[in-house]
Amino acid sequence: DAAIPIDAAIPIDAAIPSIDKVSAPADRSHRKVTATHRRRLAILDGKGRAAAIVDPLPAPGECLHLAIAGTYSGWAVAAAIAGLIPDPIDHLTISTLGFNRDNADDLIAWLDSGRVRGATLNVSTYFRSSDRDIFESIKRDMDARGQVAMVTRSHAKLLLFDAGPRAIVCETSANLRSSQNWEQATIFAAREILARHINCNPVLSSWQAVMDY
Repeated sequence: DAAIPIDAAIPIDAAIPSIDKVSAPADRSHRKVTATHRRRLAILDGKGRAAAIVDPLPAPGECLHLAIAGTYSGWAVAAAIAGLIPDPIDHLTISTLGFNRDNADDLIAWLDSGRVRGATLNVSTYFRSSDRDIFESIKRDMDARGQVAMVTRSHAKLLLFDAGPRAIVCETSANLRSSQNWEQATIFAAREILARHINCNPVLSSWQAVMDY
């Protein structure tokens, strides 16, 4: 098959066959198949504003595939998505291997300003061991605001934005802090997938049992 060209200046739109109905066996109840009608591919490169590439956010039935150069962090994608959601974000769920102080300061500022009304931050046990001061600082700040910061044996990188009628999901290989590596991200609007991540992920659905791991 011919490769699909990727161009940051001219995103590619391609029609995808829709899926009307999928019947899954009972023993595969955690499987979710959704219909994607349109996709856009782009490169996040250079040092411009990430929002200029992410904009517009996908509508239901659409997805955006990003190839991310080492000049951007996963947090740049998170900030771009948040900036493109006009309504307050009812709850932001973040799962990442690690983050830095700038990421933590931004998240607390969003909470204090009301831009984000609630947040759950899940980081890896490795991060707590290697950057204990940063984790303990954000955990104190989150606890003081009635929010959740937890440590688990998780390698998932997720950004889940629940904002009124909008539910934006970002599944990515990138951590929040800067990286010199090429990464990828897929962004789509699907409340069913957001709910699946929350309800069917044993880490995110039972945080009270693991937050003091």
